[in-house]
Amino acid sequence: MRPPDLRQHIQNLAQDHAYWMLNALGYRIYASNYRKSQELIINDTLRVVVKGATYTAHRCSPGRWQFNTRQHPDVYILRCLGIWGEDFVIPGHAIGKRKNIAIWSRDPTKSHGQWAKYCNRWDVIETELERKKNREDHD
Repeated sequence: MRPPDLRQHIQNLAQDHAYWMLNALGYRIYASNYRKSQELIINDTLRVVVKGATYTAHRCSPGRWQFNTRQHPDVYILRCLGIWGEDFVIPGHAIGKRKNIAIWSRDPTKSHGQWAKYCNRWDVIETELERKKNREDHD
């Protein structure tokens, strides 16, 4: 298990990168510390949780990037911190009730798993904003 300070440093790097990317894309962002969830709120409506991970390899099995997904935001941004520094931008409804997910490829861009279609898909943010807006318009 990693020391807490390293885990927090990994989380901070992921959060800073997500904040920078979202800001560069023109979104209004603020951080929410509600129950220490480390959510970002985008355009006052979309709840986003950012998670960071480093590649973990074991002698008996192939390595992976693993993320805890116990919260229920509108979108997860999962940052693979390493040589590549790739992001998986995944709608919360796609993850469902899973407690964690893993990317089973050292190079996340070469992953062929079920999350591969979300690699560097920052357009998911706009899609989910529209989805949320349409849902509110019908209520």
